[in-house]
Amino acid sequence: HAGGGLYVANPHHPDWEPRELVASPDGQILDCDLSYDGTTALFSWRQTESEGYHLWTIRTDGSDLRPLTSGDWHDYNGCWLPDGGIAFLSTRAPQFAYCWYAPVGVVYRMDADGGNVQRLSSNYLNDFTPYPLEDGRIIFTRWEYVDRPAIPIQSLWTIAPDGSGLTGYFGNRVLSPATFMDTRQIPGTTKIVCTMTGHNGPTRGAIGVVDRARGDNVQEAIENITPDVPVPRVNEGCGNTDGTKQYSCPIPLDAERLLLSAQGPALVRTFSGDCQATALPMPSDGMQWF
Repeated sequence: HAGGGLYVANPHHPDWEPRELVASPDGQILDCDLSYDGTTALFSWRQTESEGYHLWTIRTDGSDLRPLTSGDWHDYNGCWLPDGGIAFLSTRAPQFAYCWYAPVGVVYRMDADGGNVQRLSSNYLNDFTPYPLEDGRIIFTRWEYVDRPAIPIQSLWTIAPDGSGLTGYFGNRVLSPATFMDTRQIPGTTKIVCTMTGHNGPTRGAIGVVDRARGDNVQEAIENITPDVPVPRVNEGCGNTDGTKQYSCPIPLDAERLLLSAQGPALVRTFSGDCQATALPMPSDGMQWF
């Protein structure tokens, strides 16, 4: 639904009201990423519900709001790259999911000013949530129908920022979960944290830590650090996830702590689960922090 906006909050003063950078009363802001120097937010925004998402930037002091993309399609899930460019998803290529009337977004890149757009992914179905690893490769979720039924598996792949070296990263044959999303590397480790969710429905679920050193296709490499949310096997049911599906958007703060959305409030917790605090309480208007 329409509403919400882009905000800056001060974690050292949780009693301060978040400061609004961009209001979106008639549209939706889908996601955002902060530049490496902390001065600029990159975000995807549909200004009204009748138009597509496009990528915008604004400085964190609220100045210099500018669009980077435009057109009769969706551009979203943008992230800053170490080489100064931006990776993102776009539906500008005319292709559609096999089982639904939904356009397909795959990985592209462009310069920081929106120029020099290049398609990196040759996928014919959806890619999701690209983000750079510490070695500069882009990790993202890739859905494919090759040698498998419709529901599984939406697993993790990597590609270089120039489009070379497409490689399966993890989970191309695991049976739980159906989908890995929102992947981030945990600083100072080789592990990644992600949202584990179903094939259908809201892109929320449990939060998982994957230790690929234990194998790139083994169930034992996955730890559900939010065991209050179950992760069903993809060969059981219709691909949906039962329960609240309450967690999403995990952002590692360091090797011990992460920030995450909990279907309303934003929490800070340790990966071990020993400590948890509220970073932002649920908004009074019933919206959610992401």
